[in-house]
Amino acid sequence: MAREAGVVTAYPSAAPANDWLRPAVVLGALALLLAAFHGVRQEIKDVRQEIQGVRQEIQGVRLEFKADLQAVETRLRADNRALEDKLDRVLETLR
Repeated sequence: MAREAGVVTAYPSAAPANDWLRPAVVLGALALLLAAFHGVRQEIKDVRQEIQGVRQEIQGVRLEFKADLQAVETRLRADNRALEDKLDRVLETLR
């Protein structure tokens, strides 16, 4: 039992509880904020790594596409030369 202002109560004063409760709540809130910040920071790091992987994949696809395009271009030029030769022979026979 505690006495406050001449009154006897069955419960002790709440003031001592506030002495340690407030700092504990503040520390707990700071710990939660720090954990949340760390989680967000880790997520940003993971996303950056994923973006880097996608960039590398795109670069690989570009190189493959460029090689395929060059192969098609070479083939078309060869086909075009062959057709020109055939056309020249046909025109020679018509003269």
